[in-house]
Amino acid sequence: MDNIKKSRIITYIILISACFPAVVSAQLQVEFKTPPLLPEMSGLEGLLKANIGFAVDEIQVMAGELLQKPELTSSCGRAAGVSGTLSTLGTPWSSEAPIIKTGMIAGAITDTFDLDEIAERFDNLQPEDDFTLGAGAAAVDCSLKLPLDFLVPDSTLSISGSYMDLAADEYFINGNSGSAALGWTPLQPLKTSFISWLPLQITAGAGWTANKIGSSIAAGMITESFEIDLDGSGPFPGTAIEVQVDPVIDVAISSQTWNFSGSLSSGIRLADFFSFFIGGGVSYIMGATGITVDSAPGYLIIGFFEQYIDVDELIQMYGEDKAQTQHGEITISGEVVGGKPDGFTGFFYGGFRFDLGPLFMDIPILYTPPYTLGTGISLGVEL
Repeated sequence: MDNIKKSRIITYIILISACFPAVVSAQLQVEFKTPPLLPEMSGLEGLLKANIGFAVDEIQVMAGELLQKPELTSSCGRAAGVSGTLSTLGTPWSSEAPIIKTGMIAGAITDTFDLDEIAERFDNLQPEDDFTLGAGAAAVDCSLKLPLDFLVPDSTLSISGSYMDLAADEYFINGNSGSAALGWTPLQPLKTSFISWLPLQITAGAGWTANKIGSSIAAGMITESFEIDLDGSGPFPGTAIEVQVDPVIDVAISSQTWNFSGSLSSGIRLADFFSFFIGGGVSYIMGATGITVDSAPGYLIIGFFEQYIDVDELIQMYGEDKAQTQHGEITISGEVVGGKPDGFTGFFYGGFRFDLGPLFMDIPILYTPPYTLGTGISLGVEL
């Protein structure tokens, strides 16, 4: 069994892991569960394991090697860190009232903004390809901003957290995050009847973000034949055996990152309805990333061994319906360590806010040269 369509399975693994966002350390484990044999043939179980085990080891080594994607995984980690940084910045406008808001924040990193070039990469994707492309998100992000004037005049505390667990068709995304930030306005806003200017706000924050984004891939029916020689070097010819497996493989890029940031910003408000703000700062992102794989498809053995399978025990193991479609399992699971997202980055920060009485909507934007973006949208209320 020197070829069980390993390249086909691994190509599907690489395709989905390259398309998506993800702490990991263990390598992949591939296990082969042999079918239950009749008592008089139980001695053949070891022979079956020995012959198939060699191919299983090959799959494990190949999958581990081809899932080494340090640039892709570190990009996803940095993108998740960007979304975490953005959640700590908030809207740079002082308020004497507490604020509650909820929304979505996302970050993305690439080495080009040329969409045609990105599309071409995926059209010609090879299993060994590794490039800078990643995304991270904090969906259903809820935050609370409280004035801390009783401690330090014109200061605020912001706390936020998010939870996400979504699935659509074969795709899935889950994650959570938490952050806290302190803001201080050392200079009072300058106001007229129409316009207000906030000269300076200083913000320092820290946050944690975990993302896991991936897909369930159906690799299609794989059929492979191999030969077992029951008498070793004896005179009898080998016996042909055919194995059929229809794997569905869950592959995801996961990341856990910490982000620490400091920023300076300024804003202008027009007619108590529209505000825009701009600023800049520096952040440090650290954490771990990796690619996780999970698959446990059943297989059928056609040929010599089929007549010696213990059907009664097979039914006890899998149930009557499932026993008709599988004789055992091939399990691929584990995690391959990715690249670290660690590093300092400078960023520019800005955005817009629209007010309607106590209600407001804000749209922040973060940019780190040359190809990192973060943005989001939130709806909130001043209490």
